[in-house]
Amino acid sequence: MEKENEFHLDNFINGAPSMEFVLQNGKEYMELIKKTQQDSAELQKDLENLANITPVFKTK
Repeated sequence: MEKENEFHLDNFINGAPSMEFVLQNGKEYMELIKKTQQDSAELQKDLENLANITPVFKTK
């Protein structure tokens, strides 16, 4: 059985985390934000690399 205050992405009120939720789960919330920022940076780097690739086949 899950704990009542266990951290989940769907524990939001009106589309945003409540202050009580953030305070109770601050460490996990910050770790999630950091991971999301890292993933975003990696995706941005991949997109930049793809943009710099010279196409092998020319299109008409």
